[in-house]
Amino acid sequence: MDEYKSREELLQTVTELRQQLLEMEQRKKSQRILAENLLTEKILSEAVIETLPGIFYLVDSHGKMIRWNEALENTTQYSTEEITRMHALDFVADEERQRVKTAIQQVFTHGRATVEAELVAKNESKIPYLLTGNLVAVDGHEYVIGLGIDITERRRLEEAFRDLFYHAPIGIFIIQNRKFKLVNPGFQKITGYSEKELVGKDCLILAAEEFKNRIRRNAVEMLKGKTTSPYEYQFVNKAGETRWAMESVTTTTFRGKTASIGYFMDITERKRLETQLTRAQRMEAVGILAGGIAHDFNNLLTAIMGYGELMKMDLEKNDPHYHYTEEI
Repeated sequence: MDEYKSREELLQTVTELRQQLLEMEQRKKSQRILAENLLTEKILSEAVIETLPGIFYLVDSHGKMIRWNEALENTTQYSTEEITRMHALDFVADEERQRVKTAIQQVFTHGRATVEAELVAKNESKIPYLLTGNLVAVDGHEYVIGLGIDITERRRLEEAFRDLFYHAPIGIFIIQNRKFKLVNPGFQKITGYSEKELVGKDCLILAAEEFKNRIRRNAVEMLKGKTTSPYEYQFVNKAGETRWAMESVTTTTFRGKTASIGYFMDITERKRLETQLTRAQRMEAVGILAGGIAHDFNNLLTAIMGYGELMKMDLEKNDPHYHYTEEI
């Protein structure tokens, strides 16, 4: 009996050991799969970070650079060893460090922030960047993870537009929610109103009443791309004069929201010349018509006078009808 019991216990022990071995093998397999997955994820994340359209950075709460991509090294010309010893603010121009520092603090307090600043490379060249930051937590520690986009081209275009806007000989304005948001000096000169008098006012405040519906209709068609032809209307300037304008509008973005930008020209003189030309052409047409009528009438008179002379030749002077031919 004891021997039988011992054999049962031995069999039970073997079964338990076998089960433990199977569980250990399963755990090893799971750990191997997990390690492979982690390696795959690491390789994938590395590839994603290196192919991002800009510089990538991971910064801890003390401003220490934890992770970055090769684009940051290429842009700043600092080596991996040098960046390891640098503070995040070391890449920023002195005059802009406080703004960037405030943005970093905002990430830790509000979860995200965006700021524009110039990055300073090792050779002291400066490059304007749009820097983003989001808060992430890893193993109980908080970090700023972000992306930087080179905005050199955008700054160049903004400068070109600013130069055009303020020096163009025509009127340029920006409208948002049917209100003037920005007007250039050219628009102020044409209308006689200052920027302060126009900004915030309804965009049709200058238009003559009978043209307002037409302006709305034409502007909507142009913004929808149904037409590209500028439209004309009458407006009243600050001096109370009614003048003619030619205008075109297109869609743009102003302070992050959809808006319309318009181009405005005073064509009063052109309209006056067109009116004079039309009047001259009308008078010319009347003259041509009158000349034609006179010519036809002269032809009739010539025939009548000719026949009168023939009748006169056939009549004696004492004929009672002779004096009629004299009248002709």
